[in-house]
Amino acid sequence: MVAIIAAFAVSFIISSVLLKSSRAIVDAANLAKASRRMKNIKTQFKSIAAPVNARVSCNLSAVQKIIVA
Repeated sequence: MVAIIAAFAVSFIISSVLLKSSRAIVDAANLAKASRRMKNIKTQFKSIAAPVNARVSCNLSAVQKIIVA
């Protein structure tokens, strides 16, 4: 039990030091820029994927089982 607590403490200390020393500071401008970029990518994907999905027709009457893993 002591080993588990010691391992937790050591990993917590190391991770907190790494997080504090990291130079990746996210500010509002970077977040807004990333949001705009993601919206553009999604819009481009939807414009590409829509015609492909529109042409696909499938007959689901032959489906006997649906297996979800």
